[in-house]
Amino acid sequence: MEYITYLVIGLVLIAVAWSFFQKPKPEGNKASPAILWMNGTYAVLLTLNQRNLNYVFGGVAKKKQTTELAKQNLIKHWGIHDLEEGNAMIAELTSERGLHNALLLKYVDEMQLLGLSRQDFERHNQKITSNIKHQLLDRVSFDATQEFADQAILAWDFGRAVYLLSDFYLAGMITKEDALQRSMAICQKIQQLFNSWHDFNRSYLYGFRFWLYSTETELKLTADQNTIKIIEKLEKQAHSPFQLDWNMRLEKDW
Repeated sequence: MEYITYLVIGLVLIAVAWSFFQKPKPEGNKASPAILWMNGTYAVLLTLNQRNLNYVFGGVAKKKQTTELAKQNLIKHWGIHDLEEGNAMIAELTSERGLHNALLLKYVDEMQLLGLSRQDFERHNQKITSNIKHQLLDRVSFDATQEFADQAILAWDFGRAVYLLSDFYLAGMITKEDALQRSMAICQKIQQLFNSWHDFNRSYLYGFRFWLYSTETELKLTADQNTIKIIEKLEKQAHSPFQLDWNMRLEKDW
């Protein structure tokens, strides 16, 4: 009898653990083609937060618990307490030079990396042996501007702006329609800034690395590798946003 009791308890604990680690069941409506495209601009964040790319707002419904979590996220990670502060952040992220993109361009100028040939840069980078973070920061800044010039990591800024609008909705700061319409307007700008999902994702990854190398107190290269794996996996998935035509006409279809 004692054995059976322990067995039952063990099975219950396994069931609880399984339910805890399972991906949350998505709620709400399936994403229309336009919304699926928009989800692609912050697909990494959706994936990291265990959301479903094929649903509106990643399959998270607005209710008391999710509203409170969204509010806490905005305050903790963005310093956003209300819509006024939120709109100011969106405006900065989607400005001509962006937020982190502007910081990267300033860094490139200060480090005198602009105009260096690849050969000259490699010589410069090899001299920085005492600080690996400085070495990596120089490399990502140089590579990003070499590939995308002044738009180096705008994908990182613009993609996070779309993500923020979903949190504004979940936090009860704006309506669902407002979140989707404003997201679509930003995504239409993104289409003009980049030529393909491949280019967008490369710029986004450069941006993630710049943020990682310049703000994290401890260098966590595993975070970089995880982001690469997420992008590579989504690029191969049949129903991924990255399978949609980059130049598809974005208009209201929900």
